[in-house]
Amino acid sequence: MVTLIPDFDHNLVLPPHTGDPRSPGEVSPYPCTSVDLCRKFSTSPERQAIWGGFLDFRDRLRAEGLTQGFQWLDGNFLEDIEAQEGRAPRDLDVVTFFWGYDLAFQASLGLAFPEFSKGV
Repeated sequence: MVTLIPDFDHNLVLPPHTGDPRSPGEVSPYPCTSVDLCRKFSTSPERQAIWGGFLDFRDRLRAEGLTQGFQWLDGNFLEDIEAQEGRAPRDLDVVTFFWGYDLAFQASLGLAFPEFSKGV
Protein backbone atom coordinates (compact mmCIF):
# COMPACT_ATOMS: atom_id res chain seq x y z
CA MET A 1 0.00 0.00 0.00
CA VAL A 2 1.46 3.33 -1.01
CA THR A 3 0.37 5.92 1.47
CA LEU A 4 0.91 9.54 2.10
CA ILE A 5 -0.42 10.92 5.34
CA PRO A 6 -0.39 14.66 4.73
CA ASP A 7 1.12 17.20 7.07
CA PHE A 8 -1.12 19.31 9.26
CA ASP A 9 -2.81 22.21 7.50
CA HIS A 10 -3.10 25.84 8.63
CA ASN A 11 -5.73 24.75 11.19
CA LEU A 12 -3.19 22.29 12.70
CA VAL A 13 -5.29 19.26 11.67
CA LEU A 14 -5.10 16.81 8.79
CA PRO A 15 -6.57 18.49 5.71
CA PRO A 16 -9.87 17.19 4.29
CA HIS A 17 -8.16 16.90 0.91
CA THR A 18 -4.71 17.39 -0.57
CA GLY A 19 -5.65 18.69 -3.99
CA ASP A 20 -8.73 18.03 -6.06
CA PRO A 21 -11.54 17.15 -3.62
CA ARG A 22 -13.22 15.18 -6.42
CA SER A 23 -10.26 12.79 -6.67
CA PRO A 24 -10.67 9.77 -4.36
CA GLY A 25 -6.91 9.48 -3.88
CA GLU A 26 -6.65 13.02 -2.52
CA VAL A 27 -9.34 13.06 0.17
CA SER A 28 -9.71 11.94 3.75
CA PRO A 29 -9.80 9.27 5.06
CA TYR A 30 -6.22 8.57 4.05
CA PRO A 31 -5.58 4.81 3.78
CA CYS A 32 -2.39 3.81 5.57
CA THR A 33 -0.77 1.13 7.65
CA SER A 34 -0.26 1.02 11.40
CA VAL A 35 3.46 1.49 10.79
CA ASP A 36 2.75 4.67 8.78
CA LEU A 37 0.62 6.05 11.62
CA CYS A 38 3.18 5.16 14.26
CA ARG A 39 5.98 6.87 12.36
CA LYS A 40 3.91 9.99 11.74
CA PHE A 41 2.22 10.51 15.11
CA SER A 42 4.02 8.60 17.91
CA THR A 43 6.50 11.40 18.46
CA SER A 44 6.38 11.86 22.24
CA PRO A 45 5.99 9.67 25.33
CA GLU A 46 2.33 10.73 25.66
CA ARG A 47 1.65 9.92 22.02
CA GLN A 48 3.45 6.59 22.36
CA ALA A 49 1.22 5.68 25.34
CA ILE A 50 -1.92 6.44 23.31
CA TRP A 51 -0.55 4.44 20.39
CA GLY A 52 0.22 1.53 22.71
CA GLY A 53 -3.37 1.57 23.96
CA PHE A 54 -4.62 1.48 20.37
CA LEU A 55 -2.40 -1.49 19.54
CA ASP A 56 -3.62 -3.28 22.70
CA PHE A 57 -7.22 -2.65 21.56
CA ARG A 58 -6.43 -4.14 18.14
CA ASP A 59 -4.80 -7.16 19.81
CA ARG A 60 -7.93 -7.70 21.89
CA LEU A 61 -10.12 -7.52 18.77
CA ARG A 62 -7.90 -10.06 17.02
CA ALA A 63 -7.91 -12.34 20.09
CA GLU A 64 -11.71 -12.32 19.98
CA GLY A 65 -11.55 -13.45 16.35
CA LEU A 66 -12.16 -10.20 14.51
CA THR A 67 -9.91 -10.23 11.48
CA GLN A 68 -12.05 -8.72 8.70
CA GLY A 69 -12.42 -4.97 8.87
CA PHE A 70 -10.88 -1.56 8.94
CA GLN A 71 -10.81 1.42 11.30
CA TRP A 72 -11.31 5.14 11.03
CA LEU A 73 -9.26 7.22 13.48
CA ASP A 74 -9.81 10.72 14.81
CA GLY A 75 -9.20 12.66 18.00
CA ASN A 76 -6.48 15.03 19.08
CA PHE A 77 -3.85 12.30 18.58
CA LEU A 78 -4.23 13.17 14.89
CA GLU A 79 -3.96 16.94 15.45
CA ASP A 80 -1.04 19.20 16.28
CA ILE A 81 -2.60 19.76 19.69
CA GLU A 82 0.80 20.64 21.13
CA ALA A 83 0.95 23.77 18.93
CA GLN A 84 -2.79 24.39 19.08
CA GLU A 85 -3.32 24.20 22.85
CA GLY A 86 0.16 23.73 24.30
CA ARG A 87 -0.56 20.26 25.67
CA ALA A 88 -0.12 16.62 24.79
CA PRO A 89 -2.92 14.70 23.05
CA ARG A 90 -5.39 12.93 25.32
CA ASP A 91 -7.30 10.65 23.00
CA LEU A 92 -7.59 8.66 19.83
CA ASP A 93 -11.14 8.09 18.64
CA VAL A 94 -11.68 4.78 16.84
CA VAL A 95 -14.57 3.54 14.70
CA THR A 96 -14.26 -0.13 13.72
CA PHE A 97 -16.03 -1.46 10.63
CA PHE A 98 -16.26 -5.22 10.19
CA TRP A 99 -18.19 -7.71 8.09
CA GLY A 100 -18.76 -11.42 7.67
CA TYR A 101 -19.67 -12.19 11.28
CA ASP A 102 -22.98 -13.55 12.53
CA LEU A 103 -25.08 -12.03 15.29
CA ALA A 104 -23.75 -14.47 17.89
CA PHE A 105 -20.19 -13.30 17.20
CA GLN A 106 -21.28 -9.67 17.40
CA ALA A 107 -22.97 -10.31 20.75
CA SER A 108 -19.88 -12.08 22.10
CA LEU A 109 -17.73 -9.17 20.93
CA GLY A 110 -19.96 -6.81 22.91
CA LEU A 111 -19.50 -8.96 26.02
CA ALA A 112 -15.72 -9.01 25.51
CA PHE A 113 -15.64 -5.20 25.59
CA PRO A 114 -17.89 -4.21 28.53
CA GLU A 115 -16.27 -0.76 28.62
CA PHE A 116 -18.28 0.11 25.50
CA SER A 117 -21.56 -0.15 27.37
CA LYS A 118 -20.54 1.95 30.38
CA GLY A 119 -21.64 5.22 28.78
CA VAL A 120 -18.17 6.73 29.18
